[in-house]
Amino acid sequence: RKRKEDEDTLSPLDKGNAVHSILYRLYQKRLETPQLFDIDNMDWVKKELGEISHAFFEDEIKETRQNPLIWGREFDTIVYELCLFVKKDLTENKDFKIVGLEIKFNDDKDLNAVDLLDEHGEKLVRVRGAIDRIDLSLDESKIRVIDYKSGGELSNPRLKEDLMEGMRFQPYLYSLKAHEIYELPINTWNYYFVLNNKHKPIKKAFIDLNEQVDKDMTATYNELSKYYIQSYLHLIRQGNYHGAPKDCKDYCEFKDICRVDLKLAKDKEKHQPFWESLEEILDKLEINRSL
Repeated sequence: RKRKEDEDTLSPLDKGNAVHSILYRLYQKRLETPQLFDIDNMDWVKKELGEISHAFFEDEIKETRQNPLIWGREFDTIVYELCLFVKKDLTENKDFKIVGLEIKFNDDKDLNAVDLLDEHGEKLVRVRGAIDRIDLSLDESKIRVIDYKSGGELSNPRLKEDLMEGMRFQPYLYSLKAHEIYELPINTWNYYFVLNNKHKPIKKAFIDLNEQVDKDMTATYNELSKYYIQSYLHLIRQGNYHGAPKDCKDYCEFKDICRVDLKLAKDKEKHQPFWESLEEILDKLEINRSL
C-alpha cells in the first residue's frame, strides 16, 4: 500500500500489522516458555510486551520513514489494549494451549496450499494463507482455529448469515488446513477482536462444533462453501463480475483483469440476477433448510 503524503495517523492496515506482529513475537515466547505466561506473572508479561512493542515500532519507523509522532500517538493506546487482551486471554482460555502461530500454507518453504476440488474430484484452485493461531485442548483431543481482528467493531451479528450466503470462506479454508495438520476435530472457529475491548471480555464470534445444531450448521456451511467457490470461479472465468459503477474506485488492483464494464453492458440489455437465493441453493444441494 502506498501511503498518502498527507496522512497523519496510522491506517487500519498499519494497526493490523502492529497487532499481528507484536502478538506473534510475544506468543512465540509463550510457546517457548509457557510456564512464564501466567496470570499471576503479569508484571513480567507486561515487561515483555513493552519491550517487544518498542522494538516493533522502532523497526516500522525506520522502514517506512514516517514521522515518529504518527506512531508515537498510537503507541500507548495499542500497547495498553494489547496488554488487556493478553490478560483476558490468559484468564479465559485455561483449557487450551497454543500450538501454532502464523501457520503459512503457500507451497514455498512452508506447508502446501489448500487444494479445492470440484464435484468430480478435479482440482479447481489452490488457496494460500496464514492461520493466526491454533490452540490444542489440554487433553489433546481437539483444536480450535483463531483469527485476530484489529478493528474496533464488535463481533458481527450477521456472522451466521454471512457464512451461509457465501460472504466468508476463511473459517472453511483455515479449518480444512488445521484439520489436515493435526488430524483432530475442530472444536471452534474464533474471531478475536483485539483492540477497543476496554474492560469487557474478549469479543468472540465463533462456530462451536460441540453442539449438534452447530455440527449440522458446519456440515452445511462446508457444502455451501464448495458450491459457492465453484460458482464464483465459473463466473470469473466467464468474465461475469458482480459490480456497479459506485463500487469501482479510481485505482483497483484488479483493473487489468476486470471486465465489469462488459458485464454492466450485458446486464443493461437484459437484467439477470447475479445470485440465487439461499433457499434455492439449499434446495439444489438437498441440504436441511431449517438451519
